[in-house]
Amino acid sequence: MTRFESAPKAVSEARKLVADFVGRLASGVTISSAAVSQLVYSGATSTVTIGTPAISGSTITALVSGGTAGVLYQVTFQATLSNSEVIRMVTLLAVTPDAV
Repeated sequence: MTRFESAPKAVSEARKLVADFVGRLASGVTISSAAVSQLVYSGATSTVTIGTPAISGSTITALVSGGTAGVLYQVTFQATLSNSEVIRMVTLLAVTPDAV
């Protein structure tokens, strides 16, 4: 699994996360379908809300909102390719308190 960086988000913020699979796609292979999931990597048991993933060329984008301040979430982007291969990219997303 390939990791990519994502900036922290505030509890009330909705943020688009983008996973770019460009270097992982063979010539002529495209992303056929996408799924995005999350789990708690560190901190209290809670969830972030993940919107329906969108595919554009070699990228998968998902809107992430909510979460609990101080929790670190692992967000996994899964791409099913036109050649039936399944590949994944992962990011760690920190949720911070809202600014006062």
